Amino acid sequence: MLTGINKHKYIHLRFSPRKSAIKYLLFIILILSPGWIFAIDAKKHDILTPQERDWLDSHPVIKLGPDPDFPPIEYLDENGDYQGIAADYTQQVEEILGITIQIEKLDSWNDVLNAAQARNIDMFGAASESPQRREYMNFTTPHIKLPGVIIVRKDVDATLNLEKLKGLRVAVISGYIWQDHLSNNHPDLELDLVPNMKTGLQKVSFGMVDAMVANLATATYTMEKEGITNLRVAGESGYFGRYAFAIRSDWPELAVIFQKALDTISPDQNKTIIKRWVGFKPDVTWVPDRQFLIIAGILIVLFIIGAILSWNIALKRQVRQRTQELKHELFERKRAEQALSASEDALRRVFDSVYDAIFIHNLDGSIIDVNKRMLEMFAVTKDEAVNMTIADDFSEPGKQEQNFAEILRQVSDGKSMFFEWRARRPHQDKYFDAEVYAQRISILNGDVILATVRDISERKKVDALKDEFVSTVSHELRTPLTAINGSLGLILGGMAGELPSKANRLLEISQRNSDRLLHLINDILDIEKLEAGKMPFNMREVDLIALLKNSIETNQAYADQLNIGLEFKTKLANARVSVDPERFSQVMANLISNASKFSPSGDVVSIKLERCDEHYHVSVTDHGPGIPEDFQAILFEKFTQVDASDTRSQGGTGLGLSISKTIIEQMNGTIGFDTKEGLGSSFYFHLPML
Repeated sequence: MLTGINKHKYIHLRFSPRKSAIKYLLFIILILSPGWIFAIDAKKHDILTPQERDWLDSHPVIKLGPDPDFPPIEYLDENGDYQGIAADYTQQVEEILGITIQIEKLDSWNDVLNAAQARNIDMFGAASESPQRREYMNFTTPHIKLPGVIIVRKDVDATLNLEKLKGLRVAVISGYIWQDHLSNNHPDLELDLVPNMKTGLQKVSFGMVDAMVANLATATYTMEKEGITNLRVAGESGYFGRYAFAIRSDWPELAVIFQKALDTISPDQNKTIIKRWVGFKPDVTWVPDRQFLIIAGILIVLFIIGAILSWNIALKRQVRQRTQELKHELFERKRAEQALSASEDALRRVFDSVYDAIFIHNLDGSIIDVNKRMLEMFAVTKDEAVNMTIADDFSEPGKQEQNFAEILRQVSDGKSMFFEWRARRPHQDKYFDAEVYAQRISILNGDVILATVRDISERKKVDALKDEFVSTVSHELRTPLTAINGSLGLILGGMAGELPSKANRLLEISQRNSDRLLHLINDILDIEKLEAGKMPFNMREVDLIALLKNSIETNQAYADQLNIGLEFKTKLANARVSVDPERFSQVMANLISNASKFSPSGDVVSIKLERCDEHYHVSVTDHGPGIPEDFQAILFEKFTQVDASDTRSQGGTGLGLSISKTIIEQMNGTIGFDTKEGLGSSFYFHLPML
């Protein structure tokens, strides 16, 4: 029977023998947790990094919400003081870290959970991790581990597990980890949520529920304290209450700090904490008499004889049963091997039918396997392929943009790589262009690198023909268009005499469209030069403020036509950068013209220069309709316009932003934008300071 308890410090398990028979059963549950060591002088040896110490300094108040009624793990005593195993660990962490933790006293564990979710408290002293709690708390490793047991009345004469409780009413404390375990994994149990351990045990004692699941330490503590003597432990639940410090999830730094403190606690000092609260005190010494020893000896002999007979019978039964099981296992293994063989054959057919060539090789680059397409693409046999390496045998020497050893190293580290490759057919000594996608994957024998190769030589030829065609056509069109545009300008300027007003309007329309077509051709030629790397950049040191003012003056006439004002803002007195002034002006013309086109009449476009770290930040801001979300991801791609319909109100080629992006990047800068639909857009770029 369970008797006697020091309600502040100990759980005692007392075993009382009786004279007539052997009536005592010894079971011991000893809870072991990570150890503790006394904190060394923090000034001499601080376990925290300077950043972690700064974090603690910036968060001087850390609020801990204990379960007010969870002895001996944690509870509030008659004076409202925080007591229990978790309280001792909390004190140790305070000493190790040199901090003070503020205890928030709440009425129930559910109140503690609600306060944590509302961020009114910062941590728990002892809580079990569950999917529900991980949504708002981070957990250290458990420092208290307790087995969950099934408690029933003594008149229930059976050893129980959770499977045998199906359809029965089982009490669990609301909000405790046992509720999560049973709700998630045993939905066939009828749970009765109780506010505390005392209420649950009383319900079992009075037959209001069939059983209760709780941790052994708290259950025995409460049974002794409340004098409940008609209950017993009928079995284990199969779950452990692993209680850890739980820290609010938006403070991950504090979880790391507490884990470091726990890691400094030694096993010996952990035992000191546990023994302070959980002890064993057999208070009766029993010396068996001679009659008892004789009876016990006879019973032991009879038991041994019966055990031998039972063992022989059971052994024969087990041999027969195991023979049948082995036959069944052999049959299942053969069937599994047949299925595996069929699966491997199907996967090999899929592997060989893929259009791209596939290499599978070790992390060091040696080839393990290839598919049929690879053998066709490189004109080798499989035996030859597996004795070669990609870098040495299938690559054109000195023609790779990236070193293969470096590529393999990055892929081995887990980075997927997509790149162009100059490939080689070993026996023919011929080369072709290819695209490669390489990634690290896991298979049965470990991690390997999977590389898929696609021959793009024909595509390269088509692209070259396309670029040559576009360049030729653009050059051939620009010459006559320039002449047409000049002639129209002379006629409109009065060179051919005064014209009728209707003829003037038609000529103005012709000149505008001629300008538009010439601008499109110039943009196409610029794109072709940029992509081919043929556009010259005359980089030199310039005054950025003067360059911006000049760009505004150059584009003022265009803005005036649209009734748009241009303003320049800066607090800087000097700003020196290295750029190509002509290309820089081209970027500013694109950004200012776009902002002017999309601004409402009478509005002002703001051009602003600021310093940002080691860069200069230039922005062009309008108050137009903004950029729809669907177009934001592709805005810097070629031929992209927000309104691409035939009836769009604003003209343009859709190439200006793409050209601007390439020019800024060629000048070692970056470009981007901010926008809000209905409020306007701000295009900006950064240039490094000199």
